[in-house]
Amino acid sequence: MKLFAIIRSNYPNFEMTNEKKATWTPLMADVPFDQALANLMDFMKHSKFPPVAADIIQADPGGLNGNYDRLRIETAERFAEIDSWDQVALPACPDHLRPKFLGGGKAVSGDEL
Repeated sequence: MKLFAIIRSNYPNFEMTNEKKATWTPLMADVPFDQALANLMDFMKHSKFPPVAADIIQADPGGLNGNYDRLRIETAERFAEIDSWDQVALPACPDHLRPKFLGGGKAVSGDEL
């Protein structure tokens, strides 16, 4: 396999065994060579360790497997949900006192409701 030769030339501790070839070949069968090569080249930019088959098969060798945008959106939604919790927890609280209650601070003179 040409990919093994590229991996071996960049990662001297990568072992090219018959067992590994027998395992990787069916795993890589659905991946076009150009895509596998592009994934390998991208992987080598980010890792000093040799790849496993999944690093070359996946569309995003950085490890997020193409889910970066979905994870970013879900995180933003979760933070918005968390931010809304203080409105539900203290609906009638004046805005200038809300940080004191939510942050555990103590009210000082002049902070009366």
